[in-house]
Amino acid sequence: MATDLLELRERIESSRIEIADLADLVSEFSKANFRIIQSNTPNRNALDLYIMQLAPVPTRIKSKAGMIANELRACLDGLACALAVRHSGNSKDTYFPISKSIDIFNDDGKRKIRKMSAQDRDIVAGLKPYREGNPTLFGLHEADRTRKHIKLSGAGVTDTDILVGGALLKKGGGGGLMNCRINNIFIERMIFSNDMRIKDVNRLTPLVTGVPRELQIKAWADVAYAEPPELDGKGLVDTLSSFADEVSNIITLFD
Repeated sequence: MATDLLELRERIESSRIEIADLADLVSEFSKANFRIIQSNTPNRNALDLYIMQLAPVPTRIKSKAGMIANELRACLDGLACALAVRHSGNSKDTYFPISKSIDIFNDDGKRKIRKMSAQDRDIVAGLKPYREGNPTLFGLHEADRTRKHIKLSGAGVTDTDILVGGALLKKGGGGGLMNCRINNIFIERMIFSNDMRIKDVNRLTPLVTGVPRELQIKAWADVAYAEPPELDGKGLVDTLSSFADEVSNIITLFD
């Protein structure tokens, strides 16, 4: 392991500890403030499931999430500076580029890494650090950019598990089932509204309608990003964990 990258490794591990702490806060908030509510489907022997969020996501969670995103993004800039010093002994005006488009990267982005070796510049370019090339990196950049006015909300059912007689049917995202059977249970019309961001506190948000009473539904909610668009509806803790993994993997490329 390169000694000039040891501090960055330690910072990433510290960020992982912060993410674990954040996960505890999110779990505590979710247990206290998300309610799954059932009602009868009109004119059918079935159930509709809704979710209600009882309180806004607290500032403590928002602040910690913003701090983690900022630290992970800063680790990439620290990496760029370390690589510039390796090659030229000077890191002035060096940053790790994450651009809105490939054209911007080929102009402004490449200027930010001009003091790196040609080999290291090629590695950075190979990461495709722009919106259309690397959604995870660009998501980290956007999470950091918007951290001072971060908006979080509940997200209804990131994944719904339907368990029937030991069989597991996973339905992620929206969609539906009509006039079919699962383990000999007839489904007339069942509509999913998964991955739906909860827009208002103390209002019912539909999750799934028309669930036959014989089916077992496992449904839950998570704290998720409400913006920027690249992150809207994505679970907060899982997204930050993916950012940490991405940054760690990038640093490994230069060990």
